[in-house]
Amino acid sequence: ATSLIQIMPDRDAAVQEATEIVHAMPALIQSHWLRLFRAKIGLTSEKDGDLELISDLLTRMADEKADFTNTFRALITSAARDQFTDPTSYDVWHANWQSRLQAEPNAISTMRSANPTLIPRNHRIEQLIEAAVAGDLAPLHRLHAALLNPYEDNETVADLTRPPLSSEIVPATFCGT
Repeated sequence: ATSLIQIMPDRDAAVQEATEIVHAMPALIQSHWLRLFRAKIGLTSEKDGDLELISDLLTRMADEKADFTNTFRALITSAARDQFTDPTSYDVWHANWQSRLQAEPNAISTMRSANPTLIPRNHRIEQLIEAAVAGDLAPLHRLHAALLNPYEDNETVADLTRPPLSSEIVPATFCGT
C-alpha cells in the first residue's frame, strides 16, 4: 500500500483508503479461515462458538501430535480418535462437535469435499526424488496417479497417507520450507 500511495494524485485520500483496506484484512482473513475450517469439520452454517470449537480441536491436535490431514479426513469415520496419543483428549472435543453437528444435514459430504485423503508429503517427495535420481520413476508415477484423485479413499495407496517416521522427516525442502 505504501508503494502505491506514491503514485496516487491525492496522497492523503490514498492513505486513508489504504488504511481502511489494511485494517479490514484481519476480519476478512478470519472469515475466510472460518469458512474453510467449518467445512473441514462438516459445518456449512455459521453459529457462535464455531471459532472456539475449531480452535479447541486444533489445540488438542497440536498437543497430542495428531496428523493434520489424517485427523480431518478421519472425522468422516470413527477413526479420528485413533490419531491422538491420548484419545480421551479427542473424546472431550467430539462430544461438543456432535452437539454442533445436529443442525448440519450434509456434514459427511461437506467433510469429504474439504478434507483430502492424500497430500504430497515432504518425505514421500524426497523418496521419489531419490528414486528418480537413481533412475526409478515408479514412485513418481505412483504418487502422481494417486494425487489425480486426492479426495477418494484408495486402500492401494494408504501407505502414502502415513506421516513420516522420525527417520523420514525432511527438515528442509528445496524451496526452503
